[in-house]
Amino acid sequence: MKFFPLPPTDNLYKFMAITGSWLMTLVVALFMFIGYINHDMERLSEEHSNYMFSKKKIREIEKRRESIANGKPRENVLSWIPVSDGSERELTFLREVKSRHKELISEYKDKNRINYAEWFDLVEATGATWFIYGIIAIGWFCFYFGFRGWYTKVQKHSDESLLHDVKIKELTIKQLQSEIALTKRSSRARFSRRKFNR
Repeated sequence: MKFFPLPPTDNLYKFMAITGSWLMTLVVALFMFIGYINHDMERLSEEHSNYMFSKKKIREIEKRRESIANGKPRENVLSWIPVSDGSERELTFLREVKSRHKELISEYKDKNRINYAEWFDLVEATGATWFIYGIIAIGWFCFYFGFRGWYTKVQKHSDESLLHDVKIKELTIKQLQSEIALTKRSSRARFSRRKFNR
């Protein structure tokens, strides 16, 4: 069983048109893949922003705890915590928030992520961008000129000959119908003459 169909070799324009269609399908799939990469990069960027935010919050919490430990509860006050009086309640809240942010940081570090920067560097280094542009240009050229040539040089003439064949068949049918009608009339006339002669 063959996975790919054999290319049409009976007509150059048909071959160009089908090749162009396959290349355009490949280009659409490539752009869909690039769209997926773009979406994934946005997700990774958001994860990295959350990671940096957690690191910043941990630094703020450590500074605040240091100020409380040094007996300076009015220094490095955090506006986003409910109580800022240096009490045990504030320290408990800070510990809980810090542990949550540490969990987020460890989750971020443990995750396996694709390094798209390496991919883009590889594409740039190998000049694959020009290859992609070439596929787009060849695909569009084959698709447009293949279908145009196929229609004007092959399909149009084929349609015209089919129309002529249909007209010839219609005329033939009309001729046969008129001949049948004449035959019926002549046979009726002969039959009536025989009756009359008897």
